[in-house]
Amino acid sequence: MQKCTICIHSQREEIDEALLLSATPLRTIADQFGISKTALLRHKTDHIPTDLVKAKDAKEVCRAESLLDKLVSLKSDAERIAKKAESNDDLKTALSGIREQSRIIEILAKMQGQIQQPQIDLTVNNFTLLKIHDRLSRKLEGNIEVNG
Repeated sequence: MQKCTICIHSQREEIDEALLLSATPLRTIADQFGISKTALLRHKTDHIPTDLVKAKDAKEVCRAESLLDKLVSLKSDAERIAKKAESNDDLKTALSGIREQSRIIEILAKMQGQIQQPQIDLTVNNFTLLKIHDRLSRKLEGNIEVNG
């Protein structure tokens, strides 16, 4: 039985790290370490230690919690500033504070999956683009004035 070329590679730790911690395409990682993309994919699927995967997941959870903490802190600041502005009859600033709170609440709701982003699927083929281009070109030709 043949051993995994990545598992026995002298730079295995760096390869595992590149696979787990970066958004670098497999082809780029393979080229960087002089290995095949297929071997890299097989290694990623079958041989990366599960504790590294768990560590990456834990790091993402911590990052999300940190972001959430920052947003909650910003929301508190916006509330405090809005209340102070309102008590000073500075309604313009108070309204800005309320608007900022609303924006932060929207971000929090999106993070927690309570608001779904609408997705637009636009598919245009080359033929359609050529027709649009031709129409625009003809229309523009009629509107161009020659300075003489």
